[in-house]
Amino acid sequence: MEDLWWLGILVGWVVVASVVTVRFFRWEWHLRTSPPLNDGLNCTF
Repeated sequence: MEDLWWLGILVGWVVVASVVTVRFFRWEWHLRTSPPLNDGLNCTF
């Protein structure tokens, strides 16, 4: 049971890290690829 507990924590951390990195890279890619004039229309950051 202890091994499953550690495995659950590990999987949770991997899922959280992957979601955060995917969102961060999507945000960076959007900022780099979108033209400055359309910034206000495409993203509201």
